[in-house]
Amino acid sequence: MLPWRESGAEVVAIPEDDGGHVDMTALVRVLVRLADRPLKVGAFSAASNVTGVLSDVDAITAALHLHGALACWDYAACAPYVPIDMNPSVPLLQKDAVYFSGHKFVGGPGSPGVLVVKRRLMASCAVPTMPGGGTVFFVTERDHRFLARVEDREEGGTPDIRRCA
Repeated sequence: MLPWRESGAEVVAIPEDDGGHVDMTALVRVLVRLADRPLKVGAFSAASNVTGVLSDVDAITAALHLHGALACWDYAACAPYVPIDMNPSVPLLQKDAVYFSGHKFVGGPGSPGVLVVKRRLMASCAVPTMPGGGTVFFVTERDHRFLARVEDREEGGTPDIRRCA
């Protein structure tokens, strides 16, 4: 939540229902209230790392997409234990981004995280998050060109080989 707050985004917390799940009525109410916003991002945990309660990923994703919002999912608490399907056959259920950090897995402390994002969402990312070495095709005194593939542009710097091994 902190990165969203620091970005200047309006963060709207969706309450839980009595079972500890996302309150779908409250979610839809918020989505309707924010209908005129040009960008709406729903960022939810697929499972609670405190209680272990699993979210209804499909229902939440469908509600988000029906109201023009992106569906982004944090699988850190459950990635090794549940199937993750970014592209189910029903387009309404397709996730826009999935991410998790291996530090919550058995043997995972110190491991890198994983971010999977739909390519269409990265199309406008002409400048890398951290421009510099490893992100450019060429640099001259007056010009530069970043690498063509967004995956390459976002992996500048020295890779953490030790933690990946």
